[in-house]
Amino acid sequence: MRASFLIPCLMGFLLPSLLMAQQAAYIEGRVMDDKERPVEGVNVIILNNQMVGTSTDREGEYELKVQANKQITVVFSFVGYEKKKFNLNLDRGERRELDVTFDADEIKLEEIEVKDQRVRETPSATKIDMKGVERLPTPTGGVEKALQSQALGVSSNNELSSAYSVRGGNYHENLVYINDFQVYRPFLIRSGQQEGLSVINPELTESVLFSAGGFQPKYGDKMSSVLDIEYKKPSEFRGSASGSLLGGSVHLEGVGFDRRLKYLLGVRYKSNQYLLNSLETEGSYNPSFLDVQSLISYDFSEKWSVEWLTNYARNRYEFRPQNRETSFGVIDNVLQLTVFFDGQEIDTYESFTSGLSAINTPNDNLRGGK
Repeated sequence: MRASFLIPCLMGFLLPSLLMAQQAAYIEGRVMDDKERPVEGVNVIILNNQMVGTSTDREGEYELKVQANKQITVVFSFVGYEKKKFNLNLDRGERRELDVTFDADEIKLEEIEVKDQRVRETPSATKIDMKGVERLPTPTGGVEKALQSQALGVSSNNELSSAYSVRGGNYHENLVYINDFQVYRPFLIRSGQQEGLSVINPELTESVLFSAGGFQPKYGDKMSSVLDIEYKKPSEFRGSASGSLLGGSVHLEGVGFDRRLKYLLGVRYKSNQYLLNSLETEGSYNPSFLDVQSLISYDFSEKWSVEWLTNYARNRYEFRPQNRETSFGVIDNVLQLTVFFDGQEIDTYESFTSGLSAINTPNDNLRGGK
């Protein structure tokens, strides 16, 4: 009884498999590259039916079971090689040998330009976003004002001044470098204030690093901070111009002599006359500030080059006070004091800075010789 029951069950399980085997066919073969080497991991699939597929072994061999008496397309694909397609129609039980030779896939890409975006950032220094400098609504428009919004511990006591203090330190304790040249602030109109144009020209600036402490010994021995400015390295001729009621600026940059010569030129002019007319002391305010900067570099070879940085600044402060009115007292006894002035105050500062450096680059990881 038990044997007679098992035989029909086994026949029920085996019969569908036998019928499917009779309706199947087989593809086998080997996949080689154009140098007659076996290619491992080639995908072998049936087009529009990716559930049926296999891949080659270490010897480049494969075997695939497909449906017989039906038009099929066998696709061979592998990264870096052109796809191969074959249209087949195999008989029931047929075993077809299909060897494939792959050719290298030549893919032509559109030309792209890659620019160096490496940041000179260190663990103790922060990169300042130059785009944020252009958007700051400040009368000076200098890089120093961006420090107050992007760097910690930086403060200033006057919005017309480019001077700043860090973590409560003195205003003269901050180091400023432009292309590794240390910049000295030659004058302060009042304690902690340096009105006029900042020595740093934003139009010429490529990157800004700021450190509020713990900076490298190469910068010097001042205690508060380091502002490290790197000017642009032009690759083609460009220029820009801007203007407003407070002044304007123009800058040019370009290359020459088979790209060995690179130059930057920036001219700025500014006047705070319209801003100062709202002060309590009425009078004639006519401050004017002029700044001209240039950076010229020449590459003698792949290892040797020179840089010449120059800066001319003229800052003129002209003030002719007329009178000043001051009200004081209590609500039922208001007093007003009017002061009349005679004379004028004119302060003029002119400064010229120039620096020449020779740069030696023995390899891509070492740069020195300043």
